[in-house]
Amino acid sequence: MKNTILIAVSLGVAGAASAQKADDFLDYQKSGTFSKPTIMKNMKQIAIAQNTVFFKTISTADFVKNERNAIGGRKSGGATVKAKLSAFLDFSDEDPTVEDYQRLTDEFHAYLNKKLSDAGITTVDWAKISQHDFYKEKDNDEEETPELTSKKENAYYRINALKGNTLLKYRPFGNGMNVGFAFMRAKRAADFSGDLKAPVLYLHTVVDFCDILVTADVKSVSKYSSDYTTIDAFNKKYKANGTVIANTKVAGWHTWDGQPMGGRVYLTEKNKSDVYMFKEDIPSGMPYATELIKDPSKMDKRRPVFGLTLGKKMDLIPVAIVTTKANYLAAAKKALEQFADKWVAQIQSGR
Repeated sequence: MKNTILIAVSLGVAGAASAQKADDFLDYQKSGTFSKPTIMKNMKQIAIAQNTVFFKTISTADFVKNERNAIGGRKSGGATVKAKLSAFLDFSDEDPTVEDYQRLTDEFHAYLNKKLSDAGITTVDWAKISQHDFYKEKDNDEEETPELTSKKENAYYRINALKGNTLLKYRPFGNGMNVGFAFMRAKRAADFSGDLKAPVLYLHTVVDFCDILVTADVKSVSKYSSDYTTIDAFNKKYKANGTVIANTKVAGWHTWDGQPMGGRVYLTEKNKSDVYMFKEDIPSGMPYATELIKDPSKMDKRRPVFGLTLGKKMDLIPVAIVTTKANYLAAAKKALEQFADKWVAQIQSGR
């Protein structure tokens, strides 16, 4: 069994990001065979009813590989390997508080409003939004606490701009379905847009702090080689490799099986909804890490339920990305501003 990790500080990523087209980072989610986005194209005003930011403090990536036969198909009776690598955000001075994250989210909210206004898109006053009956209903099934939450080996702070209500829930991690408004709430959401006389935005943005790349392989061999080490009686050879790069960004990534897991732009206008997923990262372009360290103490020592697992489990040694509070908050702020710049540019280019 062989596993290796490469850790590096990401530098010069801003130039690569700016080379993308303005519309590269969003992927329209079709609701039917002939559905096409229309709301952003004709948008002259907007009501930002929910602006939620997920600030990640733990990121985990995994990769599953099945043994292949000579023609590339899955080998009958072949083995499976599942590799996993986690990164932890570690502050050398002090951790940001909930109030720090709230301030950062509110500043992003103000910046986005200004960018939209500068582009000729009128933003509906917050007082008018927050006094509407639909806004006051909120989503009673969704937790409102901004405290640290851990799910699916990821951890994050979820912050609503202006300490607003959660009207539309979103799960940025795991395999849970992320849908829109259901049944009667969809009708009330349409009335909400109609009463405000503007499209309504429900925005979910994920701020990540690193890139994690994981690969794995498994095969049967008749003898030892320099790349593999025998680990069981069936002569199966496994390996896993991982790379961690410090990179604060608005995330637009996919799971190993292609599931989009970044943020979401959800727009409604009366009975019409347009939904976009973040398919590309938007990096801050600001180096922020002072050190990257392998930390075996953070290994997940939990055993699979009933001793069962999907193939051979290979957990790579977690990596701690060390930074200061000021460095991280500055990079996170820049990433959010980069998103606002790119999204408004996309709206303008689509007119």
